[in-house]
Amino acid sequence: MSKSSSKTSEAQKTSGASGPWSYATPAVKSFTDKLASAGGVGMTPDQASAFGVLKNNAAQGNPFTAQTAQLANDSFNTQDRSGLVGQAYNTMQNQLGGYASGANLDPMSNPQMQAMLQQVGDDAQNRINAQFAGAGRDLSGMNSLAASRGVAQATTPLLFDQYNRNVANQMSAANSLYGAGQNTAATQSSLDAQRQAMRAGGVEQGQAALDARNYGANTILNLDQQIKDLPYEDLQRVASLLFPAAGLGGTQTGNAQGNSATKSSGFNLGSLLGKFGG
Repeated sequence: MSKSSSKTSEAQKTSGASGPWSYATPAVKSFTDKLASAGGVGMTPDQASAFGVLKNNAAQGNPFTAQTAQLANDSFNTQDRSGLVGQAYNTMQNQLGGYASGANLDPMSNPQMQAMLQQVGDDAQNRINAQFAGAGRDLSGMNSLAASRGVAQATTPLLFDQYNRNVANQMSAANSLYGAGQNTAATQSSLDAQRQAMRAGGVEQGQAALDARNYGANTILNLDQQIKDLPYEDLQRVASLLFPAAGLGGTQTGNAQGNSATKSSGFNLGSLLGKFGG
């Protein structure tokens, strides 16, 4: 074969459309027609009605705004109860202080003790005087001595016993005041901590009260934003199906021997139908 005929054969090129587009185009056209007529952009009547109900409820505000504000106010104004514990300790100290300080150790400082000793001494003296009178020796020196000894013997055990009781009372009062002081300090500290915690809770409750006060306005803002966004969301959903179809199709060129081919554009039909089905 000559060189001229070989060049002529290589020069014969082909150009035209090829691929599955001739089969897919009618189906895609039908799909896009149906998609365009399907609508679905914007609110439905039921959606509009639901938004109306929500906005009406929001306009009425949070029904618990006042209660929430009152709770925050109560928390911030929690009363200090530790003073009551201090008052109780002061009362106890006043009542037991004399015993704890030793001011009541002297039995004779107690009027009731004095009266009892007087009664016991008189009884002892009367008995002894009666004995000496029966013997005809009343008002004698021995009568007076015996009477003095009898009174001492009758009253001394009472005095010693009462003194020992007073010492025991002193120790008991001192221990009671010490323990009460510790308990008072611990109780006051606990009450202060509880009061501080309740007052700190007022910060959170105050924020809740503010949120409750702004509930209506914030809810209406959110609902209006949803109303504004709804058509765009619908359009975006439709566009995600419709726009890829616009790129469907393509052309293909090559030589007569099929040695080369070039595709100008193409589209994955399976991907489009998959999106539509999803």
